[in-house]
Amino acid sequence: MANLKQIGTLASGEFSVFKVAAKLGFMGYRIWKPVVDDHGIDLLIPNEDYRQIIRIQVKASPLKTRIKTGREKPSEPYYEFSLFSRRIVDGKAVNLPRIFSKEVDFVILHGQDEDKYWIVPAEILDNRRSVSMSTAPLSRPEINWTDLEARKAAGESYRKLAESTGLSFQAIYERLKGITRSATTDFTNTVRSFENRWELIEEFLAPTDSVQP
Repeated sequence: MANLKQIGTLASGEFSVFKVAAKLGFMGYRIWKPVVDDHGIDLLIPNEDYRQIIRIQVKASPLKTRIKTGREKPSEPYYEFSLFSRRIVDGKAVNLPRIFSKEVDFVILHGQDEDKYWIVPAEILDNRRSVSMSTAPLSRPEINWTDLEARKAAGESYRKLAESTGLSFQAIYERLKGITRSATTDFTNTVRSFENRWELIEEFLAPTDSVQP
């Protein structure tokens, strides 16, 4: 059986559009699909009186891994979504950042291997070139950081601490060193917080209170 990587990027991306459409359809929404992918619009959802329409773009990614220089083990699996726009400028192909909020209302990111969905308001992704997200939980309240600090003080390595908790070496190192998270990390966590936020679609379509004369 062929896998997603063998099918090809364009085909697998289109499959994700249909998966998102099916998921929304089973939730009871009317789904329109443009004949042509015009201005990045993959799906349209009207409200009951057709006065409000949501424009949706779907981005898809299979799980990936990479092996860093000097290490034998691959990285934790992650999804990587390209957000730039590829244009021809002076006869050369260049990658330019996009203003998604001018084209659509939501960008739905589909993690294909685990069938994960992130329903992201378009403005969150404006001027971003990509977003990468690991499959690890966003937060792990069971981690006892006081205990980890004591173990590190006793001589245990960051790598051993990472292996025992399931966190990455970088996450352990930055937390125990008190290093402030980068803007990139904050952006990634913001995007991750929109996983399965399907209720945002309904809130967007909800009728606004009319002004009484």
